[in-house]
Amino acid sequence: MQQLGGSVGTAVLAAVLARGRGAAAFPHAFLWSTACTVPAALVTLVPPAQVAAPERPS
Repeated sequence: MQQLGGSVGTAVLAAVLARGRGAAAFPHAFLWSTACTVPAALVTLVPPAQVAAPERPS
C-alpha cells in the first residue's frame, strides 16, 4: 500500500509541476504536497477506537 501511495503521490506532484511555468510551479506543487500530507499526519494521531483483546487458547 505504501508503494502505491508513493507512486500516486509522485505522479500527482509531477503533473502539478508539469502544468506550471518555470520556477512558479514549485511553490504550487509544494502547497499540494503539504495539503496532502497534513491531513494524513493528523489521522495518525488519532488512537484506535477499540483495542482487540488477545485471544485465549482453548
